[in-house]
Amino acid sequence: MAKRVFITGITEQDGAYLIKLLLDKGYEVFSAYCRSTSVNLWQLEELGIANQVKLVPFDFQLKITRPASWGFKSTPSFTTSQSRPTTG
Repeated sequence: MAKRVFITGITEQDGAYLIKLLLDKGYEVFSAYCRSTSVNLWQLEELGIANQVKLVPFDFQLKITRPASWGFKSTPSFTTSQSRPTTG
């Protein structure tokens, strides 16, 4: 059974090369994409690995709360789709 890894930042150069390295080592690679934007996988396509990454729909919302005692505090809120991952 292959080891599984979840990578963020796959549309950037470093993320794409990290995915290539992990795939070459036999890892099963998952990554998230924001459903509210278009998925830009050209880096992965250049490396010929776009179809090997399992994409998971993901919504990211940053909620800002302000405690009465001190300044601002960021509280990220993560939700994922109930659907199964798609292959790029």
